[in-house]
Amino acid sequence: MKPDSAEAHRNLGAMLTLLGRIKEAEASLRRAIALKSDFTEAWHNLLFLLNYDARLDAAELYREYEAYAAIVRKDITQDFDHGKYSPPSGRRIRVGYSSPDFRNSPCRFFMEPMYRHHDRAQFELFAYSNTKNPDYHTQRLKSYFDQWIDVTELSDEAMAERVYDDGIDIFVDMAGHTMGNRLEVFAMRPAPIQLGSPIGYGYTTGLKEMDYFIGDENLTPEGSEPYFSEQLFRLPAPSFTYEPPHDGTPDVSDPPALRKGYVTFGSLTRTIRLNDPLLKVWKKILDRVPGSRLRLDQRPFVSEVKRELWWKRLEGLGIPRERTELTCSHPHWLAYRDIDITLDCWPHNGGTTTIESLWMGVPVVSKVDRPSVGCFGAAILKPLVMEDWLAEDEILYVEKAVAFASDLNALAQLRRSLRQRLERSTLLDTAAFTQKLEAAYRQMLAERGYSAL
Repeated sequence: MKPDSAEAHRNLGAMLTLLGRIKEAEASLRRAIALKSDFTEAWHNLLFLLNYDARLDAAELYREYEAYAAIVRKDITQDFDHGKYSPPSGRRIRVGYSSPDFRNSPCRFFMEPMYRHHDRAQFELFAYSNTKNPDYHTQRLKSYFDQWIDVTELSDEAMAERVYDDGIDIFVDMAGHTMGNRLEVFAMRPAPIQLGSPIGYGYTTGLKEMDYFIGDENLTPEGSEPYFSEQLFRLPAPSFTYEPPHDGTPDVSDPPALRKGYVTFGSLTRTIRLNDPLLKVWKKILDRVPGSRLRLDQRPFVSEVKRELWWKRLEGLGIPRERTELTCSHPHWLAYRDIDITLDCWPHNGGTTTIESLWMGVPVVSKVDRPSVGCFGAAILKPLVMEDWLAEDEILYVEKAVAFASDLNALAQLRRSLRQRLERSTLLDTAAFTQKLEAAYRQMLAERGYSAL
């Protein structure tokens, strides 16, 4: 590797991130930035990585976002004047959604129902698609928009000019610092109102040019304000919606403990979330529940080499090999037939994996951590009236996991009812959620002194 190549260090950092080697990945990404301070791709990679770093508190993490924003602000080549902006009086409100995920992506199950339920008589929808690998889902998603603009070949300046020329009233980022984002476009402020969404990334952009971040009392609780560059706009909880796959999922099964004779704790989360302090807490749970096992089910475990590396890591933390299962189920829904209780992670909670676990009847123990990525468990469990599955600290987390594992009859009863509970919850009321969001858009316009239909 060329020691003076910023791109090489960035690529190495990205690879180490996928392996969950946070300290080494951070060092590589910081080296890339040291070689090229305005290397925004490396900044995005670094901020994404640091969301999972258990060594940082909320204030330390936010300072990294501020540093990124300062670099972007310094290099802005174009600003847009909204002094002559014509508010949406007598016409539909123009909302632009910027995303690289108009395709078969986990984000689709949160985004698509929102797009579909928008009131097209009141809102004119624009998709700014940075989707590099469109598929048949892309074609269906196009039908929800009045205008579809492929921006994959547009420079940041050209995309910003297009947004400005389209007369967008409200410009929504659906990617945060994930791959394919266009945050540098938002930094030019091509729209009078700009906001971040909990879908796609779930935390601040760091940019002062973003006016709002959509949250709720559970995802962005009181006290979260200092850690966001945006003004928090709290919807009545929840601040997102979900729609299970249309092509069906397996039926809910009985708890595997009933046939195996031992409790299986499990996780389908990305391996980057599995930090050593977390795994040490999970060891305490295994120690307290006789015969119990830990099942980690993710794509890297297809590889025998990676499984061996992980077993050695777990053994180094005191977790015996014979009490862990490293596997990759296909389709992933089948994994839940062999898990009694899902263990959530921190400082970055699970999102999609949490709601999918509940859909398959497997309850989730979650610990609240720093906002907002450490509050996804609360944002999902509280609307289901499952506050008893939430813990405020590690001690309570262990106690709850041990207590729930000791009552298999209660686990079985809860397992049979969870899917129906989810179906009847506000999390799956996609039409009502979209109405809340549209009301928020109108209120944002009003707060800025603009009238709307």
